[in-house]
Amino acid sequence: MEIDGVLVFAYLDHELGAVQVSVHLDSAPDKLMRPDGTVPLRVEVGEHGRARRQR
Repeated sequence: MEIDGVLVFAYLDHELGAVQVSVHLDSAPDKLMRPDGTVPLRVEVGEHGRARRQR
């Protein structure tokens, strides 16, 4: 999916048995760029930001 120029991909990695998320910030708009050239990124996992870990 593309969100304001940022590309986000999510897929199942069968070898690892895990969900993999890839975020491409190369095309992030200037308004998101910090003076040092980085783009802030916040990631939430689980319901309402609480991760549930199962083994």
